[in-house]
Amino acid sequence: MFLRCSVRLRINSVRFNSAKQKLKNYIFPVIRPEDCVQIKTHPYDDVFQKFISGWGPGGQKVNMTRNAVTIKHVPTGIVVRVHQSRLLQENIEIAQER
Repeated sequence: MFLRCSVRLRINSVRFNSAKQKLKNYIFPVIRPEDCVQIKTHPYDDVFQKFISGWGPGGQKVNMTRNAVTIKHVPTGIVVRVHQSRLLQENIEIAQER
């Protein structure tokens, strides 16, 4: 779940930062909780996909094409690597089933 918030801008004419330097006409965003709305995320939003070159027998063709897939579920850290088929789409489907 994410929060989408509308931001209101407040302009201060003079303000100092931590290094005591003047910030002129700096715009400070103001985010209020009542302006925020929860957004439901897709279950595959936590998944990172990477397409890599294959391994095993097959010679130069296997080494050149990127038809193997590595899928990582970011919150748990689980990694799945698949290179069962010559087709990338089939390997993606197999990895998602696992």
